[in-house]
Amino acid sequence: MSCGFQGSWAINTVRTAARELRERLVREKVKDMTIRAMSLARAGYGAFLLCAPDVAIGLCTARQPSSRARAVARLLGARHLVQAAMTARTPTPAVLAVGAQVDLVHAASMLALGAANRSLRSAPLSDALAAVIFAALGAACAPTPAVARVPGLVRLAGGSGEVLSAPTKGDMPCISASEPS
Repeated sequence: MSCGFQGSWAINTVRTAARELRERLVREKVKDMTIRAMSLARAGYGAFLLCAPDVAIGLCTARQPSSRARAVARLLGARHLVQAAMTARTPTPAVLAVGAQVDLVHAASMLALGAANRSLRSAPLSDALAAVIFAALGAACAPTPAVARVPGLVRLAGGSGEVLSAPTKGDMPCISASEPS
């Protein structure tokens, strides 16, 4: 059996591939800008906690913090600065995912502290909210695996998440229905 060329199929395939590549490049650029913005915001927040813990805690509680609360705020500020530097330097999926996990653990600890300490509840709850936001941004920027192998399905590269059905024999111009699969 001869293999005939179907020009419209090839042109549509090339157009689709070009469109997907354009969309992927735009997504990657937006993701890079988001990672940079997240790192800058985290660094600013960390510097604020490190340099002005009285102000940071006072904004949430309207009270003068204890020396222990100031020390904890400075320690958390230093952690945010280190995490911002690591994320900005190597924004790999692993770094982003671990950072998101660290933020979620931090948020959980702040929720527990808020439940235990009623007098300063608003400060740890505010910090938990910031940690959840950073975790969500980090998780959103961590790409999904490029290709998921599911029998009968094809997942597009680039983490778009769109699932297509597998090509059938009728979709391929060089495969006849009588050939074994």
